[in-house]
Amino acid sequence: MKFLKSKFFDQNNALETFLDSGNCLKRLEKSDQISESVKRQFAETFVKNLIDSNVISTESINSVDDQNAWSIDFPGWHGEFDETQGKKIFVIGAEPHIYNKYLQTVYGLNNEKSINELIENGHPIFRYLSEILADRFQISNQEVISETYLTDLFPLSPFRGSGLKVGSADKIQNVIGSSDNWSNIRHKYAKSNLASEIKFVKPQIILTQGKDVFYEVVEILGSSEQRTKIAIVPESGKKQYVRTTKWENIPVVSVPHIGSQRMRTFWNQNLNTVKQVISEL
Repeated sequence: MKFLKSKFFDQNNALETFLDSGNCLKRLEKSDQISESVKRQFAETFVKNLIDSNVISTESINSVDDQNAWSIDFPGWHGEFDETQGKKIFVIGAEPHIYNKYLQTVYGLNNEKSINELIENGHPIFRYLSEILADRFQISNQEVISETYLTDLFPLSPFRGSGLKVGSADKIQNVIGSSDNWSNIRHKYAKSNLASEIKFVKPQIILTQGKDVFYEVVEILGSSEQRTKIAIVPESGKKQYVRTTKWENIPVVSVPHIGSQRMRTFWNQNLNTVKQVISEL
């Protein structure tokens, strides 16, 4: 997994402790699998290299102390990761909500739980993904999850706790003050490695969570392909859109972000419509 070593400036080979045989991903949140000292050193090394690379300033990093330590949302996948085959589905969000100090996997996607547990009791994204993509790839819902790779444009955020609630660019911007522009930080980091990450994963489709990530991904990748926008009009509430383009012949598709109870209601009520739109792209 040389790309991930490069993406996270892993000079101490921590990645070797994160993976089992076959590149299966451990539950990084658990201290009985990965010690806090290893997680802390991994996060601090990453931050130091971001500063050295002029991605983020020391002033921004010092805006929070260790009580709300800067922590990493590590890319998530289930089962083996064959580097020659990759994963069919590449899902990308903006920045994480950090609920585990120093290190966690995106939406808890790792090898700790079975795929059925993830679909039935995990984050709703697993149920929605498995439903909308099974028909497109002519595979089972379970195979959709085993073929999914989850990541962020920028995998760093302060730890949510001790009264600090950060889960959006605006809220993080308020925390770091005026030393840096958070959107620029995210863009600069993703610009340096997103294309390489996609090539490493070898997906057949790229899904972005929401329109903002879609437009940022398109800009970062420099896609000049024609874009389309398909409206999904619910019986009640605000209409949403599926946006599409291509990059290096890979479909790039935005779906409504599953980030609030209102949007989960939208997905529950319009899942079949989204499913049909995706299958016809």
